Amino acid sequence: MQSLPITLYTASILGLILLYLSMNVVRYRLKKRVSFGEGKDHMMMKAIRAQANFIEYVPMIVILLGLLEANKAHDAVLYIISGLIIIGRILHMMGLFSEKDVNKARFIGASSTFLALLFAAVAGVYSYLTGL
Repeated sequence: MQSLPITLYTASILGLILLYLSMNVVRYRLKKRVSFGEGKDHMMMKAIRAQANFIEYVPMIVILLGLLEANKAHDAVLYIISGLIIIGRILHMMGLFSEKDVNKARFIGASSTFLALLFAAVAGVYSYLTGL
């Protein structure tokens, strides 16, 4: 079986971030005594959306990263994608939990996530078309 160390590292770090986001939702649910939905609480809604947004983007990027690594993409490409998604998700999370709904951390985090997805998808198409 082929080893995918960069994907393993990236997925592990992202798994820890997801655990944090999930526990944050549980914490708000217990605090506000809301078992379903956001209970019309702004901070709970932010916690739920931070977790959901993470789940909406991260799996596809990790899949692409793993496929690129399995197809022997250059390590620099893999590290760029990995760095973009890890840093992007941390900044996005920090931005969502700030006092201001619109802020630089959230913008940079979302942009980094989009760049990771774009870079991974383009690298995958390039790899397919060129046989690299």
